[in-house]
Amino acid sequence: MPGFVDVSHMSNEEVRRMGHADDYDEDTNRRSYRNPYAYRKPTAPKENISFTADDMWAAAWQAYAINGNQYVKALLPGVPEDQPQPNRAIAERLLANPEQITEESRQVGGVMRRYFQGLTFKLIEGKKLTPFLQSAFDAANKDEITSKYDLAVIVSLPATYEKSVKRKILTARSIGLKVGILVLSLSRLSNVLRLSEKSGLRNGTHGSTVASTIRIKCCFSHT
Repeated sequence: MPGFVDVSHMSNEEVRRMGHADDYDEDTNRRSYRNPYAYRKPTAPKENISFTADDMWAAAWQAYAINGNQYVKALLPGVPEDQPQPNRAIAERLLANPEQITEESRQVGGVMRRYFQGLTFKLIEGKKLTPFLQSAFDAANKDEITSKYDLAVIVSLPATYEKSVKRKILTARSIGLKVGILVLSLSRLSNVLRLSEKSGLRNGTHGSTVASTIRIKCCFSHT
């Protein structure tokens, strides 16, 4: 019959060898052969996660606060066992028991998430985000966290958020100090002009110079 080989005259060994040869008919140059009977170590099934964004960001902040406002990525070998636990491990425990997440953590977590969502304004301005900030921006715009990568990114963000807020506060104070000095100077100048009018200088011509002494009682410095 076409397509079949007459094996009636062959020994069992010859038939076996012919069957092995058929495995290589499609690719005679193939060097590796996958033994279908070889033992293979079973692979662990991928663990699926699913957390709401509110719980995830709140747990991330609370884990950061529990560790004394520091980010611990992993345990260091050879150090006491009472060292701070990794933020991720703490956050995962909180996510497994969301009733342990405080209302304060939920409020701060929500503010933190909106902060990273606000990075969209940088994109509108044509600025390019760093890969880290791009990951933070992407994670902040997800209502459900299903990726362990996003979980790890969010857990690391409280430290970045706190540093950024502190930097903005210092900048605002510096600007406020400069504005306060300017307002004080204008106020002093207005008083000088009123005193000058009372002293009979109200008939001065345009461009007249008024001199006065202003005593500085206190000075603030921000570094």
